[in-house]
Amino acid sequence: MNQGRRQFTDEFKREAVALLASSGRPLLQIASELVISPSMLRNWRNRSEGRNAGSALRLTSALTRIPLRTRRRKSLGFAARTIACGWSATF
Repeated sequence: MNQGRRQFTDEFKREAVALLASSGRPLLQIASELVISPSMLRNWRNRSEGRNAGSALRLTSALTRIPLRTRRRKSLGFAARTIACGWSATF
């Protein structure tokens, strides 16, 4: 029943990104026409443009410089302030 994970060739990915760039149509429309998820097409586009190259590594290394106890305290303080002023903590 379950066919498993679909595999796409590099050529298909390049053509999908080229179609997105040249057509001027919304990403959601092109993704639905190609029967792929919008996030998949967005990831292919970002990779082809060189975005996100090493960003996860930079973010992780920046967070490790701040002690965990401090990070928790800051996030809890933010939550308390948003609740106290009546804002929703889930944007």
